[in-house]
Amino acid sequence: MEKLAHISQLELFDGQIVTAPDRITILHVSDFHFNVRKKREQEIVVKALLDDISKLCIGHRKPDVIIFSGDLTQGPPGDTHAEAYDFLLEPLQKATNVSSERMFIVAGNHDVERDAVAKFLPEHIKWRSTSNDMAAMNTAFESGEFEPAYRAKFANYLDLEDYMAKSSTVFANIFCSVYHIDALNTDIIVFNSSVLSTGGLDKDDRDEGLLTIPEYAIRDALSYLKPGTFRIFTTHHPLNAFTETGASYLSKEIQRNANIHLFGHMHDPSGAQVVGFDGTVITNQAGAVFTHRTDWYIGYALLCVDRAKGYHETILKSYFPERSKFDDAIDRVADGRFYNSQEARQYWRALSNPVDDNAFRKQLSGQVFEDLIKEWSELSLINQAGRQHFVAPRLHKIDTTAPKETRTRLDTLLPFKSLTADAGNIILYSPQEYGRTTILREIQYELLATSHTIEQPRLPIMIGFDQISQNPANLERLVRSRSLMDPQAFGTESLLKLGLVCLLIDDVVFDDHKRMGILRAFISAYPQCRYVFTSLKTSAAPYGAHVVPETPIRFEFVELCELKRREMRELIRLKVQDAAAVEVILDRLHSEISEINLPFTAANGTILMTIYEQNSNFQPINRSVMIEQFVDATLRKSAAEQTRRETFDYSNKTSLLAHIAGWMAKQNCYEPAQEALREEMKAFVSNIGLVAPLDEIMAEFFAAKIMRKMPDNRVSFRYRAVLEYFIATQIIKDADFKDWVLDETRYLTYINELHYYAGLVRNDARIANLLHERFNAILDDNQELAPFDPSDIETVKLPRKGSSESLAQLSSHVLGQPLTKEEKDAALDADIPRDVEERQTVFRPRIEHPGHRLLVGLFLFSGIIKNMEQISATDKSKHLRLAWKGWAMLLSASLAMVEELAKKRQMRINGVLYEIHAPRSMTNEELGRRIAINMPTNITRFIAVSMGTEKLQLQLTEPTLEDADDPLVYEFFRSCLIAELGLSVTPSTVRNALKRLAKSDYLLEALAWKLGELRRMDQISQHHFEAVQADLSGTIVRLNGGDESKDKSRQIEQYKREGILLKMQRQKDDA
Repeated sequence: MEKLAHISQLELFDGQIVTAPDRITILHVSDFHFNVRKKREQEIVVKALLDDISKLCIGHRKPDVIIFSGDLTQGPPGDTHAEAYDFLLEPLQKATNVSSERMFIVAGNHDVERDAVAKFLPEHIKWRSTSNDMAAMNTAFESGEFEPAYRAKFANYLDLEDYMAKSSTVFANIFCSVYHIDALNTDIIVFNSSVLSTGGLDKDDRDEGLLTIPEYAIRDALSYLKPGTFRIFTTHHPLNAFTETGASYLSKEIQRNANIHLFGHMHDPSGAQVVGFDGTVITNQAGAVFTHRTDWYIGYALLCVDRAKGYHETILKSYFPERSKFDDAIDRVADGRFYNSQEARQYWRALSNPVDDNAFRKQLSGQVFEDLIKEWSELSLINQAGRQHFVAPRLHKIDTTAPKETRTRLDTLLPFKSLTADAGNIILYSPQEYGRTTILREIQYELLATSHTIEQPRLPIMIGFDQISQNPANLERLVRSRSLMDPQAFGTESLLKLGLVCLLIDDVVFDDHKRMGILRAFISAYPQCRYVFTSLKTSAAPYGAHVVPETPIRFEFVELCELKRREMRELIRLKVQDAAAVEVILDRLHSEISEINLPFTAANGTILMTIYEQNSNFQPINRSVMIEQFVDATLRKSAAEQTRRETFDYSNKTSLLAHIAGWMAKQNCYEPAQEALREEMKAFVSNIGLVAPLDEIMAEFFAAKIMRKMPDNRVSFRYRAVLEYFIATQIIKDADFKDWVLDETRYLTYINELHYYAGLVRNDARIANLLHERFNAILDDNQELAPFDPSDIETVKLPRKGSSESLAQLSSHVLGQPLTKEEKDAALDADIPRDVEERQTVFRPRIEHPGHRLLVGLFLFSGIIKNMEQISATDKSKHLRLAWKGWAMLLSASLAMVEELAKKRQMRINGVLYEIHAPRSMTNEELGRRIAINMPTNITRFIAVSMGTEKLQLQLTEPTLEDADDPLVYEFFRSCLIAELGLSVTPSTVRNALKRLAKSDYLLEALAWKLGELRRMDQISQHHFEAVQADLSGTIVRLNGGDESKDKSRQIEQYKREGILLKMQRQKDDA
């Protein structure tokens, strides 16, 4: 094999050739010996380790792979690999921004379970007595003789290995696993040198000189190596721990086939370039990342390789207990560095500063920043102060510093500045109209504005996901074309290779397989850059699970939440100078947005404030009316703008805008060239026989913020809601267009527009009945694929903990005091998007199979019921019952995924991999229980958003005789919606529901959990809650097998006392 050859080529996507990186960086960590009894000591070292790695691993030192070479735990099963993963390996991934796909673990002698060794002790004695006889070892391997002991002694380790299963695996036997990383053109072989180890069962029974790996096992693995790849071999034990024959054979194969050999075990760092008859290889023993915090050596290594030039650098880091810090291992080697040649020393030292930092910072804060402001000015994106109107939003992320037991629900507010100050890769997600594009622009602005002070400056480049096309080479050209950097100062391609670019990608759709394939190839080519994606919540985090991007780099998930009063107040202050008026407007906004069930976002706040400027008495009825008033307020803003009333007045303008929206829809082009739009406007005006100054009208649409200019001389509607409103208006105005939208192959993709249409007309019984028939057919189609009975949900059985523990958890959730305003703001944002799926410019869900039709059809039909308020009461009841059936089918389908989701912690849906963020140490049973009990609460949030209106009060509170025989899950949905709406009948409804649902422990507990969530978020009135508190207490006691007559009153008194103490504490805190 030609080693350290010239740069390789690999096919990454659709036959397009992408060059594999010249350099590869490997983080080598070993021998942690996770010990439950020493967690406090180990925590100190892990914190120092993560701090040091975060500072070291930037630029070309950002790891491409992480190798952990054995002894992750001290003694399983007491010291579990799952806990060790949560404690060390996952934080390592976060600190380095490396995904679990690029982290490889090796079995060590301390990963062996001694009880299992004891059961197979005679076999171990036999194997070790013949371990120097390679023929005997080959025979035992071929016959599968090692298999039972292997499975037993490594059970804990194998569970973790299975959890970290990789798509890069190409071969595995019990001694060897082979991985191939296309993007790096690299093969990795993990050798299990501990199969014959007894794990120190007898303290005098040492492994040294008794270990081996059968020749046949090694040959099988070597046959899967690809020609011309860079190769990393790793064992736990050094070769001198093997038998003479075992060491001789493996040593030759490593020299022949490997570029690097990594190992651990000895707790003493060493590195060398070994040159022999069979080849040359770099070896590295990393030391131990924990042994004893003050008395023994602790350290790790980072290996950098330029494989084209054959230059190696090993950076050794040692822990200095007196400072509680890692630093250069000058106690082991000069400067803490090892180079394989003098040329390598000069090369890597020069590469440490490949860009003049001061010049780069000056260019970013000067020329690039100025060009950004100029571009924004041309697009009318900035105010008189030279920047866009911006209020820092509320951001939540999974809190990885939280206790592992609560990580599934605990999140933390994230300061906006951290999006620019931190170096992590981020997927920023939200429902529609929460301002994701605005956030990306602000990140771009801040990265340039603070480039002279930020720790690691980067060139921010912003593109749209829909601009990605064809292949990675085209994406590279797109990135270069969107760069504002003067190429004479710094070439964008060079900055990409050095990781000095922050790529901001708007509206990523994770199940767009072609574009995601191109993007993954690009990231694999430039993993050292920083990436920030925005995406719809339903694409990035459906069902509480988070998408797995399947890239070599790690992403953090950040949720962009609706504004709270503080942020909305700041937004109002940007537009209103009178301080007294600010509070008045804020109270109106909060009240009226809540009444029509809209998210409290900057977009909706801006729309309503625009309406208030023109009509202070306006009170919105539904979303359609609000957008109608917004258009009216903006187009009638000035009397001067109405001087053309006789020729082209307000009515003509709205007809023109409706025609434009319909034209865009039929063309399936929502960002047309400005000239093409002008021609269509001209045709419309000519068709109705009027003369109009088209350029002035278009300028008026821009000034009124109905439309906006886009790059490349294109235009679009400024707000999606306005585009959808005008498409709905065109449905009313044009019968042919209405039929076109309602075509059975198309109507589901116009969910928002049909909701707006229903809100405008409110009485189209024909359309409501048509959609009823179609949705019923969708349910029938899904029923044929997977037989479903809503009553089956009643029989779901949840695993239950011990009575006292379960009682405490449930009662604490349900009967606890509401959060304070501050606590509520910091809690997990529970708002659900109105749409099933959304793009930044238009919402067109893809309907590819019956499951898509069910989900989209359910949201569409539910919204029609909500908005068609003037159809007959009989029809409303009929439609409502069918909607309940649809929601029950969705809940049933969701529950069907629980077991697999809890077991695998991830699931592939529509070709996209999603992951549950739960500690690996949490049992599958407990995680499954948590998911299952929260699913009905999540479904009812969707119901409240889709169907939540007081105009259905009669149908909800006075069910018909026909409703009496409905499945219990319908009663669950109905009572939850009544409670969510806060109707006056909430207490009696809840009490009746608790009685009816007594036949189903699952639905009864789900209702209690739902009411607890409403209580927690202070979304149920104190009066209503007090009215049902006794019934809820009795329900909780009964669910947990207690004595209702004794325990119910005790529960109530306990929480009354806690409530008083809590109020006293809050008063003290406020004093």
